Amino acid sequence: MGDVDELTKEFLAESLEGLDRMDRCLTDLEQRPHDKDLLGEIFRSVHTIKGTTGFLGFERLERLAHAGETLLGSLRDGRLTVNPELVGGLLQLLDGLRAILRLIDLTGKEGSRATDDDSELIALMEHLNRAGDGDGESSAQPVGRSLVAASEEKPVAAGGSAVAPGGASEKTLRIDVEVLNRMMNLVGELVLTRNQIIQSNGDSATFPQLARRLDSVTADLRETVMQARMQPVGHVFGKFPRMVRDLALSCGKSVRIEFSGQQTGLDKSLLEAIKDPLTHAVRNAVDHGIEEPRTRALAGKPAEGTVHLRAYQHNGSVVIEVEDDGGGIPTARVLEKAVERGLVTQEQAAEMTEREAQQLIFQPGFSTAAKVTHISGRGVGMDVVVANVEKVGGTVEVESHEGKGTLLRLRVPLTLAIVRALVVRSGGQSFCLPQSSLAELVYVPWREAATQVEWIGDAELFRLRDQLLPMVRLDRMLGLESEGTRQTHGFYLVVLEIDGCRYGLVVDDLMAPEEIVVKPLSPVLREIGLFSGATMLGSGSLAMILDIATVGVRAGVRSLSAEAVMPDQSAKAASGPVAATSSSSSPFLIFEDHWSGERMERLALPLSVVVRIESVAMKDVEYVGGRPLLQYRGELLPLEDRGGVLRELAGMGADATATVLICQGPGGAGRVAARRMGMVVRRVVEVANGDLMESNAEICAERLAMVNERLTVVHEAFPGGERLRDVA
Repeated sequence: MGDVDELTKEFLAESLEGLDRMDRCLTDLEQRPHDKDLLGEIFRSVHTIKGTTGFLGFERLERLAHAGETLLGSLRDGRLTVNPELVGGLLQLLDGLRAILRLIDLTGKEGSRATDDDSELIALMEHLNRAGDGDGESSAQPVGRSLVAASEEKPVAAGGSAVAPGGASEKTLRIDVEVLNRMMNLVGELVLTRNQIIQSNGDSATFPQLARRLDSVTADLRETVMQARMQPVGHVFGKFPRMVRDLALSCGKSVRIEFSGQQTGLDKSLLEAIKDPLTHAVRNAVDHGIEEPRTRALAGKPAEGTVHLRAYQHNGSVVIEVEDDGGGIPTARVLEKAVERGLVTQEQAAEMTEREAQQLIFQPGFSTAAKVTHISGRGVGMDVVVANVEKVGGTVEVESHEGKGTLLRLRVPLTLAIVRALVVRSGGQSFCLPQSSLAELVYVPWREAATQVEWIGDAELFRLRDQLLPMVRLDRMLGLESEGTRQTHGFYLVVLEIDGCRYGLVVDDLMAPEEIVVKPLSPVLREIGLFSGATMLGSGSLAMILDIATVGVRAGVRSLSAEAVMPDQSAKAASGPVAATSSSSSPFLIFEDHWSGERMERLALPLSVVVRIESVAMKDVEYVGGRPLLQYRGELLPLEDRGGVLRELAGMGADATATVLICQGPGGAGRVAARRMGMVVRRVVEVANGDLMESNAEICAERLAMVNERLTVVHEAFPGGERLRDVA
């Protein structure tokens, strides 16, 4: 880092901010060539740099800015008209100015005329200016790039990249004066409280009041500091219009980028951390998401593709989505490549849903691209995107529909410094759970565990308000010794929810919530993957902060399922309550459907037919010709509602939820070969074994079975499939 005085540092920060605004305005000007406000903003950015450089003695920067100002003056006076060649030249000017500013930031000098010659770029400005008089050629010559490259060689040599880390813009933060005034007032209150504590000399009568005062002032000061660190995500979004424009031109495509939620606040350090992952996501969307104009036309789409960047706050996190209306991720191609690379077996690939297959793009080095371009590859580097986001406690997920587009969702915490957490005990150790992921707490006495804990295959489930919740025992996952209190005092179930994944974490005891200061992990602990950080508790003991999403993944809890996940066929045959008691026994899923007289009728389905149990919001149920349908993971599923559950729930509002059994018919394993349907039920009761009985047409025309010593009738759900109805 060069010797740069405070005045120059302020000049660099303001100039780089001005160039960032100029970058955004230039891409907008190409779309709105007659917008005088945009042109005025661009002119002021260059004019301000030129006016200040003379005072600071940066002659090289002044000459280049003067050439650009002259061109912009002609454009502002109406002597020139906006065209792609002119915008391209101004973008080269912007790159040249930015390269010199970065050089000053790194070395304290702008270079010398002997080694840094701006003549080509200045000549380009003059050429474009003469074109307005009819003296120049019809299009701009491709000059100026060599100068920009040469100007950036010094920053690359000194700092490793053209945009050096720790530059002026990264080290400065603009804060509202009112926020600074509030911080100063709170610091004054903190000093007064400290003095009162010192003067009290440990007086037990006044200490509780002073402690409460100290707690209140500290909390207010923390909130104010966090507010000061918050910056709009629009600061990151601003560089993408230029990038999308350049990428689209190099790919021979027409792409526009749209924004929403630019004012959403995010901690400054996190804002810097997500720049690279977000850049890679946008580049992927343009390069491999959006199709070429000819391909889009054949598919009935507009020739111009769209990339939408949106940001919003949700449950204590900031969600940033990159969505394109391109061709989507080819699921069949993903599975084919995954089998070729040995990531999954042919049998596993056949059983995967479309959404599960799409998650394979996050595997290291995975790509479905026919060729890897110099820009990006769909899948190439996506593992790096996930790794960088997870470093700051975030998550990444993808949703894609072939022919319609892809949505990449990045979820990061609002701040990394101080978070509110619930402290729990398991295996004699303390752990912290971020409260942003906490849904509720349940205490389970040991006498009730036998009736509320159920099994499906080797999956342990807890019945919470008539819903089956996957259970994860923390001590077993971490290999800790159980304290044995569950046998006498029961256990606590911490219900956690993140990224649509909901499960219950079993712990021995709960401690008081605390505001914890998050500390980064050492590389050794980071490799474990189950922890997002560490902290020192108020008691002075060390506690690890659990990574909620990773714990769920390690436990086999699949994302985006609000209900129990059905295990595969091998798991269904494993030991446990649902294991077959004889060679003729088969496991059945028992549920309640509708009233029959004064009792709720119980029904059953073969467990081999049931794929998943989902909780579906009424707003997601659609009707065509009076028949209920559900858009489920890229499929259109018909819903069977024999008990009239949907009619009853319709009067309870759009947020009401129905329990739906996702059933798969015959035709081979996998979502492509097999037919699916959804069966709406009132309540899932249990999983139990049953035995089919020999057919007897004199007693019943349908086949019978015995489930839990109750007579049942076998019905057809699919051609070749079965559904059981309890008639006892």
